[in-house]
Amino acid sequence: MEFSLVYAIAALIVAGAAINLVLWRHDLSAGKAMETVLFWCLLAGVGLMGMILCFGTLLLPGVPLDPSGWPAGIQFSWGSVSVWLAIGLAGLACAKWRGGFWGATILISSVVFFGDAGSRLTGDLWMINPGAVLAGPAFWYELGLPVVMIALWLGIWRGRRHHDVWLTPLERKPS
Repeated sequence: MEFSLVYAIAALIVAGAAINLVLWRHDLSAGKAMETVLFWCLLAGVGLMGMILCFGTLLLPGVPLDPSGWPAGIQFSWGSVSVWLAIGLAGLACAKWRGGFWGATILISSVVFFGDAGSRLTGDLWMINPGAVLAGPAFWYELGLPVVMIALWLGIWRGRRHHDVWLTPLERKPS
């Protein structure tokens, strides 16, 4: 992951959630606030990031992997195209589909992000790829985003009555 990309996606998550929260501040509960932040984590943090990494790997082989020190064009990078495409599409689809779909997207993307963070950490500790920049902003993004999404999802799930149907932040009208 390009380090500036990590910061740009994090800024988009914060900005998108902040704008939505300000627009709907008069009709906002704790559950809706958590859902709004989770929505932006899924849309930008999973969906947009997944699509950028998919097409970056496909069109510019090796470029998204360069900061981790892996050589350009290796077979690993081509295999990751389908993973990032699936993760990206699922994240973007969260703008329309809700409920259990959000939970499934969080679960699958968390496995991928935790796996990436783990491979960075083990590569750094065991010197599999000496001289590589394996930890840093990308590592903390891959470790932090799933933790935030899981915490928000559990907070929403615990506080929600099962018959409630909330609109996605894009469908909601400000008061």
